[in-house]
Amino acid sequence: MVVLIGRGAAIVASWIGMTRQPIYLIERDDVVRDSLKVLLESNGLEVEDFKTIAQMPCDDRFSRAGCLVLGFHRDISEGLALTGALNESGRILPVIFIVGRDDAAAKAAAIRAGAFAYLERPVKESTLIYAIKNALQSPRRAPRAVETTAL
Repeated sequence: MVVLIGRGAAIVASWIGMTRQPIYLIERDDVVRDSLKVLLESNGLEVEDFKTIAQMPCDDRFSRAGCLVLGFHRDISEGLALTGALNESGRILPVIFIVGRDDAAAKAAAIRAGAFAYLERPVKESTLIYAIKNALQSPRRAPRAVETTAL
């Protein structure tokens, strides 16, 4: 039995039949990371969360289809490097950046690196769930960039 709660429940219900794909969540702030994990799991998503990129195991975990959600308050250079490394290795995962402040240069760099979405905090639950849903359904070989700010 699957119980969905929250405003994103109707959106999630449309893809419950799909193969479960992990959401890899990286966020330094413990409270924000825990809140995002609860939000995503309450919407029926499988979440693997890490405090930093360095804490992620260097195994073959990205060979599974899924989505990478990166939370940054200021500097997104770590996320850009990870996105580039994934693309170079042939493991193209949709990457969603959640940033603390809108920065035109950072947004352009994220899009050039292949970001699927660039979201500014505070991000609405429905906006994040919509971005993840689209990322999970996107073709892996042709990521597209979507610029989104909090609505």
